[in-house]
Amino acid sequence: MMTDYRHEVERRYIVKIGEVPSEAVKEKMISERKSVHEIQDRDDVAKVVERSLLELHQVFLDMAIIVEAQVDKMDNIEHHVISTAHYIKGWIQGTKFSKDIPKERPEMVSHHHHSLPCANQASCYPYCNQPKKVLIFDVYICRQILCFLLLFFSYLF
Repeated sequence: MMTDYRHEVERRYIVKIGEVPSEAVKEKMISERKSVHEIQDRDDVAKVVERSLLELHQVFLDMAIIVEAQVDKMDNIEHHVISTAHYIKGWIQGTKFSKDIPKERPEMVSHHHHSLPCANQASCYPYCNQPKKVLIFDVYICRQILCFLLLFFSYLF
């Protein structure tokens, strides 16, 4: 195959120049062809690397856009976490308050679920108005717990 190429090089040289090339000229032309092929191969590799870098650049741009789009969601999550912490503090205080009710006012515990006026107002007069507050407080705690659970599960799924 190399001899065929040598004859081809010699023929081209004769056509262009008009004389027979020496062996040194033939070797130089063959080595220059190899150099040209090496340069072309390197150029092809450089183009592949350039294309890969452009694709990587595009990936980073896409990631930047996605992160920018999710900043609002992250801020929203942070807001909900802070407000949930506020609700939990209220819930903990309410739980402490409701644990202390039976110790401080045992009469209130026996009446705190009825919504009608007490039949025996003489025995529980100071506490008849209190049950509504406890009931409202319990509903408030339940509402806070429900809000917390809804927020928590909405971010999980």
